[in-house]
Amino acid sequence: MALESSSLAIRRQIEAINPFNTTDITPIANLLAPDSLPHQPTELGIAPTYGFHAAVGWILLAGFGTVIYFVFAGKSLPRRLWRSQPWLTPLLSVFILALFLTWSPVNIWNLLPRQLWVTQFTFRFLTHVMWSGALLTTLAIILIFRERLRSRHLILGILIIVIASRPWLPIPRGTVTVEELLQDPLFRYSGALDYLYRLPNKSVPVSTKSQPAVEKIYGKAELQLLHPDWIPGYLSWDVFINGPLPIDVDIPYPAWPETEKPTLVLQGRVPMDKIKNQANLIIFVDQQPLTSIPLTQEELKVEIPFTDVKLAGNAFELKFIIDGETTDGNPLYIRMDHLYFDDFSDENTLLPVHATKEMCSQKGIVTNCEVEIPTEAGLVQLPILYYPDMQQVVVDNQPTAGFFTNYRDFNLLSLNLSPGQHQIQVKFTGLIWANLISFVAWLTLIITAIALKFYPRKSEPAIFK
Repeated sequence: MALESSSLAIRRQIEAINPFNTTDITPIANLLAPDSLPHQPTELGIAPTYGFHAAVGWILLAGFGTVIYFVFAGKSLPRRLWRSQPWLTPLLSVFILALFLTWSPVNIWNLLPRQLWVTQFTFRFLTHVMWSGALLTTLAIILIFRERLRSRHLILGILIIVIASRPWLPIPRGTVTVEELLQDPLFRYSGALDYLYRLPNKSVPVSTKSQPAVEKIYGKAELQLLHPDWIPGYLSWDVFINGPLPIDVDIPYPAWPETEKPTLVLQGRVPMDKIKNQANLIIFVDQQPLTSIPLTQEELKVEIPFTDVKLAGNAFELKFIIDGETTDGNPLYIRMDHLYFDDFSDENTLLPVHATKEMCSQKGIVTNCEVEIPTEAGLVQLPILYYPDMQQVVVDNQPTAGFFTNYRDFNLLSLNLSPGQHQIQVKFTGLIWANLISFVAWLTLIITAIALKFYPRKSEPAIFK
């Protein structure tokens, strides 16, 4: 994930959300407090997770302290523990390092490679605190009871752990309904949205203000609704729930060749009960008004020709503004069903995903599609997220290179195909080098487990009696 961060949406966020700037979520007082303490809000004024209480737990801290004492201050250790001594230093190191990274009392992140900022929040290191602390607690129990742990000790220990952990359990809130959750999500945004592929336009300098999130506009490709510099937050969540038309926001798009004469298509629904008297939808191109559309009925379906629109440069900005008042004073949200440019040439027009999703079926990591390409389309957009160098595409038994086209704020796998029927198979392979590392690691673990199983050992007294 870190090595692929340059292609991920998170590249837009690392300046505003990074592990060091969000260490207020896991201060040392929260991690070591005997009572459950809610974390502090981020600089955006929102909580990344609802009901989250970052804490190590006194059981793990006591186990860590006990092992430290016996290793460095104890005069004698049980014989069995001495055989585990090579594991003590790594476990103690992992626990200390993970706790340090979670707390991060000093600014170490600016010294680390920027790719590691995909961590985003330091509380994600708590996982490593937990598993290393659990193993250290087990060793501490062996040390304390000198390998004479009996059933009554085990039952008493479990009871103590339950009592000590009770303050850390979040208090359930049963007053929230499903409808309220959909209208006002307590999680604000899903972590998956941080890692969507929204590749930059390499032909436009990064310093340019109007940098499109996609490289090229295709016919019938749904336009993005979020600004390319989008950072997950409370207001942007509604875009992924209801897909409203962005109002009073300049969205940059790449320009098309002069040979194209496209038409902007808007199809959606207008909440007429929210309009006070009369309202108009005004469309701006590069800060200049293009047309005004009266909002007189719930169904919105208009086509705006762009044949006479002169675009300056290789990018332009599209903006929508509502001229009129609402009954509650809030912005008028027009839910979009379709927002795309049409009337492109055949080679730049695609068969969109809402037409191909019924032609595809997924089983595990493999997606099979039987697609019929019409003569008026030269591209096909598949219901598969695009991941560069992580997918194997076979069309009519021939390996084929895919590319991405935008579907709102997602980048979907697309192919350039001739008209007619095609058999397509897409397999998610991941990164080959990462798969190799994983294979070697699993193979080493299996061989080690087999070797330990058949390695001759002397019989030792059981710990539990």
